[in-house]
Amino acid sequence: MRSDVAALYARILRHFSRPLLRPRVVVALPLLALAGVVAGGCAIDRQKEIDLYRQVLDGPDTRPTEYAVGEPLTLTTALQLANQHNEQLALAGEDYVQALIDKDRAAVNFFPTITLVPSYSIADADDDSGGRRVSGGGTADPNELLNRSSLSTGDGRLDVPVNANVNVFRGFRDVANIRRAGADIDRFKALLLDLKATVMLDVASTYYQVLRSEATVRVLESSSQIQNARVSEMRARDRVGSARKLDVAQAEAQAANTRAQLASARADVRNSRTLLAFLIDAPTKGAPLVDRLEVPPEPVDLEATMERAEASRQDLVAARAAVRAAGQNVQGAIGQYYPSISVNFNYYLSRQSSPENSLWNALVSLNLPIFTAGRIHADVRTAMSQLRQAELNEQYLRRRILQQATTAIENLQTSARRLVELRIAVDAAQQALDVAEGSYAAGTGIYLERLVAQDQLLNAQLQLASEEYNLKLQYLNLLRVIGELRRPPTEGAATQPSTRLLTTTRPADTQPATATQPATRPLP
Repeated sequence: MRSDVAALYARILRHFSRPLLRPRVVVALPLLALAGVVAGGCAIDRQKEIDLYRQVLDGPDTRPTEYAVGEPLTLTTALQLANQHNEQLALAGEDYVQALIDKDRAAVNFFPTITLVPSYSIADADDDSGGRRVSGGGTADPNELLNRSSLSTGDGRLDVPVNANVNVFRGFRDVANIRRAGADIDRFKALLLDLKATVMLDVASTYYQVLRSEATVRVLESSSQIQNARVSEMRARDRVGSARKLDVAQAEAQAANTRAQLASARADVRNSRTLLAFLIDAPTKGAPLVDRLEVPPEPVDLEATMERAEASRQDLVAARAAVRAAGQNVQGAIGQYYPSISVNFNYYLSRQSSPENSLWNALVSLNLPIFTAGRIHADVRTAMSQLRQAELNEQYLRRRILQQATTAIENLQTSARRLVELRIAVDAAQQALDVAEGSYAAGTGIYLERLVAQDQLLNAQLQLASEEYNLKLQYLNLLRVIGELRRPPTEGAATQPSTRLLTTTRPADTQPATATQPATRPLP
């Protein structure tokens, strides 16, 4: 076996050493060197590929966001960290890169392909009698010799052609394909930005859930301290006989219920912080959250909002791009009815097959579909059905955005109105508790009135603490609906949540002067 392989290599070397071959080998060596350079240039720069979608996600500012453990965490920093580290965004970014590559692949059809196609053939030799040797010592049928190759010398033949192939015309299918690829680039870019807005809204929701839970904890801690002090007071009165057993039991029950709510609120804080750390991929345990988002006071107009959504909502942009891509697929399917023309050219650097003196040959092919058994017709029907699907999806998405925008505006305005009313409720509950305390101390009221007033104040404070952050979350949700949450919203100085309204507030003569007092005012 080794001797057969050695003999084969020896024959190849003899062919390359022939004088006829040497000039063409001299021509081939630079081509082979060029092929080596091209092959070396095909190395993929991983970071350059990643930068293609990072430029879409980061915009003009591509500097990475730095965050140290324990630093105050603003909403802007949290959103930037999520945009920087979220793997879902990276996955969608790779889809965008693949769309760019697909367009490059489609553009290749307009250029010729050049390849080096060496081939080596060998056949057994004729015997001296003119017949071909066969097994058993006999000779083959002379008629069979006419049907066989003329390579019967026993020597191998080496051909080294350089092949060039170009598609001259393919029924405008290549044009439609590259336009389809361009539409897909726009679609995947829009889907990437839409996913970024979704991720940012998820991070903002979790961020404000942490703040809401922490505000609830502060209210409950303040209330629990006061209620525990009252339980001690009632127990002391019971020991001296100045309090009823019922009052002591009611005080203990209310204090225990508040402690139970406090335990749940603290668990919510821990769970929300764990989720926030996961979403932004940063160690935020124990880091103070600094809320600087300000909700603008201007009223929201639905018609203007929909106009902004038409231009900014990225999933709608992606749907329009999908319609364009589907339209080009229809053009490509129709292009199968047209004839196609291709040219194939070979230049031989070495040729030992017949005719040996021929340096090149060319082939022009024309393909005209006459009967395809309905295959092209089926392809056109399928492409047109997909186009109708894309158009229906765009229409449905536009109606859904209208519904979402209407709901988001209503929720935002309702939250603003609730915020004003809850501030009024907190002040009224505080006044009711003050009256109940005074009546109980004077002996004209019962302890149950005191407990009811205290419970009302606690509930009002908890609702207000939640609604202050719910207003900001509804504002961010509206930005998401109209497609303007592609970058972190503008933040101001670190202040308490704004109480300004997006709609008309209550008349001034019906609003108490104390409506703007802090919501987490402790119980007396």
